[in-house]
Amino acid sequence: MDLVSGGSWRIRADDGTMEETLVPMQPLRGTAERIQIYRTQPFSPGESLQPAASLAIEFAADTSAMLAALGVYGVFAWGLVLVEDVRWLHGLVLLDWLYNPRLDDVGEVVEEEQDPATVEATLGRKIAVFQQLWTTERSVALMQKLPPGALQQAGTHLALMLMAPGGGFDPRYWQGFSMQLALAEVREFAAMGADGAPAKAPAPPAVAAVPAAPEPPQLAAEPDDGLTPLARAERDAARRAAAQDDAPEEEIVADDIDGPPVRWVESTRGRLLWIPPERFDAGMVKGIRQGGTDGLGRSERPTQPAMDAWTEAGSPFVTSVPFLSRLFLDGTPVHKGSWDDAAEALDGYSTLSCHLPRVSRVRAVVVPPTGGGKRLIVLSSDLDLPPSEAVAIAAE
Repeated sequence: MDLVSGGSWRIRADDGTMEETLVPMQPLRGTAERIQIYRTQPFSPGESLQPAASLAIEFAADTSAMLAALGVYGVFAWGLVLVEDVRWLHGLVLLDWLYNPRLDDVGEVVEEEQDPATVEATLGRKIAVFQQLWTTERSVALMQKLPPGALQQAGTHLALMLMAPGGGFDPRYWQGFSMQLALAEVREFAAMGADGAPAKAPAPPAVAAVPAAPEPPQLAAEPDDGLTPLARAERDAARRAAAQDDAPEEEIVADDIDGPPVRWVESTRGRLLWIPPERFDAGMVKGIRQGGTDGLGRSERPTQPAMDAWTEAGSPFVTSVPFLSRLFLDGTPVHKGSWDDAAEALDGYSTLSCHLPRVSRVRAVVVPPTGGGKRLIVLSSDLDLPPSEAVAIAAE
């Protein structure tokens, strides 16, 4: 990016402090991976955001971002929003209401200044409402409320363009858009009773009588075989197992794997996935860590409960890279000098907590060459996994 922009843009991975800055970092919080791309020159009033919008679209596609938003430093409004699914746009709209201290939990304007305790209590109620509003069903309903053409297809993402003619930035466009949608939804929800029914339901209009639906046919009762329900269930299970044994065996299909297989390893920190460097692909790894199996051979795929347990534990993995420059530290590729300045000795190895682009934060471990071999750089997404254990897994 430095080459195409003359060094005027920078990339910074989230180090846990993004929300402490003036840059609006509302879109994603918690454990989600985030990066910030910013220009070093100040934004001039009336300047076009079109070049930045093109850059945002390109980076969103390259990083498979769930959500990307383009705005101006210090202004809580967006000129372009890119989402892989409308659910993220719905959440972003609701967050504008959630973090606006001038709006309460029922969508009404707060006229007077409130003491910190009252503000905190209101925010707690708003968070509870947010969790009930941000559902897949309501996100689909939001999509249906948008006027035709509001969302445009931009490669792999849906784009909401909120820029003035010529690409100018006008924060009123986003603020008007988000408040119109969010307040309507919050107020509609506030008008509903605790059981989900309207608080003041109007009397239903008189309608013509509708014939009752016919009763479903009654199934004939099974003859009494004298067995208890448990004994009957055990008998039926035995019959199904016997029928399965008699069934012809399925043809075993060989795995179509290009390269050495991945391994599921039981470590002192729990189950983790070893990914050989020949098989490593950032998009594939990101998809597997989200619960997918694309890129894994049939024999490499765990059972669904095992996959669920692994993802709930943070989807820990171990792999290796050939060069330090594949890693990022403070938004720039790692080199020998930056490694030496920031590395720490752990477990007898030189290690560094850094970022594996498009995947996650990792602890990198440099293994010196032995027997005329090459230096090995082992990565673990579990920062608490002992470096010696990560090295042993890579060496198996």
